[in-house]
Amino acid sequence: MKGICLIFTFLFAININAQNTDFILSGKITDSKTGQAISNANIYLKNSKFGVKSNQNGFYKISIKQIPSCLTFSHIGYAEKQITIENSNNIINISLETQSSELNGITITPKKPENIIKGKPLYVKDYSFYNDNILLLAYKYRSLNKAELIVLKLNGDTVTSLDVNSPEKIYKDCMGYNHLIEKENGFQIYYDSTKIQLLYPSESKDYEAKLSPCVQAIYDQYYFRHFNANNQILQYFKYNFKTKKQSEFRTISDKKALRRLKDKSRLMSMDGYTESDERFEQLCFYSPLYSPLIRINDSAFIFNFVDSKIEKYTSEGVFVKEVGIEFHQKKKWRKEIFLDEITNKVYTLYREDGISTIQEINTETGMLGTAFTISKFVFIDQIKIRNGVAYFLYTEKKTAENEYKQLFAYKL
Repeated sequence: MKGICLIFTFLFAININAQNTDFILSGKITDSKTGQAISNANIYLKNSKFGVKSNQNGFYKISIKQIPSCLTFSHIGYAEKQITIENSNNIINISLETQSSELNGITITPKKPENIIKGKPLYVKDYSFYNDNILLLAYKYRSLNKAELIVLKLNGDTVTSLDVNSPEKIYKDCMGYNHLIEKENGFQIYYDSTKIQLLYPSESKDYEAKLSPCVQAIYDQYYFRHFNANNQILQYFKYNFKTKKQSEFRTISDKKALRRLKDKSRLMSMDGYTESDERFEQLCFYSPLYSPLIRINDSAFIFNFVDSKIEKYTSEGVFVKEVGIEFHQKKKWRKEIFLDEITNKVYTLYREDGISTIQEINTETGMLGTAFTISKFVFIDQIKIRNGVAYFLYTEKKTAENEYKQLFAYKL
């Protein structure tokens, strides 16, 4: 429990640059057409890179240190808006206009994935989404000395790029911020519609390990996870940012695996139990318990694959209901849950002979819906789903000297 406070402190230290302020600016963010509140919108103070998010009712508060200052308001599916703060008016309401997220310039058919960076000599190492853009980590001409962080439009057009050194991956934290992870350093990635910046460097070698326990943020409620007993007990904790209170939320355990652990303890007390025996057991029997917690609208969902059910909770962690599931017991199922943050649809993955099938899950009934098989593309990697389109990495093997792992899109 004490570790949660340390993790939370680190999380906010790199996401929010604390500062002395002159006044507090507040307001409400709404849809320009419907007037409905927009929750979880991003509000950035450009000159300090300070950022906050709107709450479930669309309200925000942000500290302003100097005038003039430039504020950026953004949300997935809406056009970004920038305003200049020229006086100490304490209330500014903002309306955002919806923006089409279609892949202009590219036609994606349900039958054939399209390479959205076709013709670019890029070997893609990792990717993520940054508002309505794609954030790409790639090597130009497959050269390790030519690593770039690239912002692309959804149709694959390059907006801007930044040279980086010794990159390992892009990591998106529980608050939705992207980070560049290097071998010994980590940075928050900031893009202001014109250029990429790497902020708040940390020399900690366990940068990702400090961020990963926080798995979800729903307004003022933050959810953390912790594994015990060779990763066979999964504990979820919650921390309320307003009240500063933390508490146990949910514990899930694999009882069969725990019984095997007891047997293992007895075996280890006997002669003949070797290190190779232990490595074999870890590989075959003790993979981490998989029961992910995700956010859909204002609710938290736990996919409890140990007890074969989907559990639904309010944003405050109050139990709502549960439904039984069986789809994870089917052959060829993979431990993958994909959330489309635009449509709020949830999908899972099946794979046979290297061919992937993505299938929708009805979270209200626990039943499977439409299935989409991506044929002729063997062992696709890093699947992400956004606005009804599945993105993935795939290596087209033309020649041994010209193999490029590139980014593909497949309309579901």
